Amino acid sequence: MEEVNVQVFEDAPYNKDQPIYVPSELVNFPSNSGQTLYYCYLIELKQNFRNDVQVHDLVLATRSELDPEIGSAQFEMTVGNGGMMVNLRYLQTIHLHPDEVHLCKKFQITLFWTLLRRDMSGLAAVFDDLSAGDSPAIDYLVLPSAAAHERPSIIDWATVNCSIQLRYEHQPLLKAKHHFQVKNYLLKGRQETTKGSSQSSVELPPELCEIIMSPISINTIYSFSFIPPIMHRIESLLIAFNLKKMHLDHCTQNDIPTSKILEAITALECQESIDYDSLETLGDSFLKYAVSQQLFKTYQNDREGQLTDKRREITSNVALCKVGCSRKLPGFIRKGLFDPKTWIIPGNKSSFCLQQELVSSGTKVYSRGSRKLDYDIVADVVEALIGAFLIKKGEEAALLFMNWIGIEVDFDPIPYKMNLNIHPEKLVNVNLLKSQLNNYSFNDASLLVEALTHGSFTRPEIPRSYQRLEFLGDSVLDYLITIHFYNKHSDIISPGMLTDMREASVNNDHYALCIINSGLHKYLLASEQVHNNISVSLNDFHRLSSESNSGCESETGFTKVLSDVIESLAGAILVDSGYKKIKVFESIIPLLQPLVTPETVKLQPSRELKELCDKNGWKKKKGKVEYCHSDETCVTIEVETNGISHKYTAKARKKRIAERLASRKALESLKKTISKG
Repeated sequence: MEEVNVQVFEDAPYNKDQPIYVPSELVNFPSNSGQTLYYCYLIELKQNFRNDVQVHDLVLATRSELDPEIGSAQFEMTVGNGGMMVNLRYLQTIHLHPDEVHLCKKFQITLFWTLLRRDMSGLAAVFDDLSAGDSPAIDYLVLPSAAAHERPSIIDWATVNCSIQLRYEHQPLLKAKHHFQVKNYLLKGRQETTKGSSQSSVELPPELCEIIMSPISINTIYSFSFIPPIMHRIESLLIAFNLKKMHLDHCTQNDIPTSKILEAITALECQESIDYDSLETLGDSFLKYAVSQQLFKTYQNDREGQLTDKRREITSNVALCKVGCSRKLPGFIRKGLFDPKTWIIPGNKSSFCLQQELVSSGTKVYSRGSRKLDYDIVADVVEALIGAFLIKKGEEAALLFMNWIGIEVDFDPIPYKMNLNIHPEKLVNVNLLKSQLNNYSFNDASLLVEALTHGSFTRPEIPRSYQRLEFLGDSVLDYLITIHFYNKHSDIISPGMLTDMREASVNNDHYALCIINSGLHKYLLASEQVHNNISVSLNDFHRLSSESNSGCESETGFTKVLSDVIESLAGAILVDSGYKKIKVFESIIPLLQPLVTPETVKLQPSRELKELCDKNGWKKKKGKVEYCHSDETCVTIEVETNGISHKYTAKARKKRIAERLASRKALESLKKTISKG
């Protein structure tokens, strides 16, 4: 995304305190009159990990019917060294009397209170509030399911009923075990297993025990320990569904899977198996291209700098956050680790207050307070949603979403003429360049002249240089390479890898190397001074490491002219072909080979340093930039570890290279510190 140093909107500062939405499907008002209708869904738990205790299926009963997509959801949780598959399946509707509802709520509240808090103080007050008041509350039931041979009843009423009336009161000793721990099983990666045998127990006299619920099987208690993360995922799916429904109210044909919407609104901080990283990278590249081609067509007399400024006004984080807030996106965003201790026990109204909010004419949600949300996360989610629609339904769907959120662009081609006053063949070797561009034949060869004309080449018969085409070509190459990587490697790329692959391929050094290797720089129409600068870069090229195929590890910068050429040629082919991106891909991508792969891509030093600091809880401060008299840029990176400040400085002709070298120094030093510790 393009960035600006402004963190406020034009009319008002951005408020970081943003709401947390709760889906209306899980919220209801108390009902004490007559029978209550519940829609029942089987929560089928398929255990794929070793434990002496086996899980049982449970029943989710909601007062609102869930959309079939949610009611048949499937997802996996990581448990110990294995996993557990969760399948939802619709069963039937049931009617419950008020006393039955009250009994079910007391059952689940007591069980969840025991699992989560391990302190029964305050539970009586919660029971007193069960039927009191008229305010909305989280209202659904989770109950033990009856065994198949015990049906037609789908609920194990024997367990629910006996949780209130004690049995076996006169047993001499009680066999006690530790509580099951409720964890966030949605985290990606394997979880640590609890030390000690699950069979370990101790016999205690009744005088030392407080019997809370008896007799409930250990399997039922264990099964309920998985409900908080399960319901958190179902709640997240419902929030994603409500966002999708809000969009579909305005654009009925733009339907994509709810799971993809959920991926797009899940921040990396959640540390779950899904997050918006790859979708945000895709959406960013498509947004940049879509806006660039729109501006290129609309403002045909604007210079490259003017077009860049206009694009920044549309695609900066501040601008994207503003359009996101206009559609109330912040409340839908899933941010931060799920903490089971903060999970709202259904039926417990004592610790929070819900406020109804109408996000669109047909979509109602509830807010359960606020949290801090930086404006750049809102911008990231806007781009991730663009990426989600792009991947699942194509470019037209992405454009429809962009138009709905307030970024109006189209792909309608508009004629573009250079009005060259000389025959193109007198300036460039059109046939030779055709062979260099994978046999692409220009319909209007004057575009080829424009693409190869540097600003220093002043001839009255050539009205403009390549800068406008470079502006367009930069964006189309970025998009084509990014979506190529995603389509080819989406099954194996890890979070952040798509960004690293993109950065390794869409950069000036890589483009410059490819131009040098192909010899296309020889056809540039430029002044003698520009060609001298290119010669310097050629000398630098011979000193590059033979291990680098992308230029990213180079400590010597290339003159930007070289990368400009490949971008302007891409822009020229795009315009000449009537905006057929496949023609650009077929003509330019062969020049960029070999592209990186998931196996060959190297993590950028600045990114690796950030991940190292995040992992160890260190604070990495923004790099300090100084411009030296020797035409070099000096970058100093400061990292604070356990109250001690470390500074790492490097110099290079270009800022990004100096930053890369300083990051590399920091990495080497900090890794040595870790190994010694």
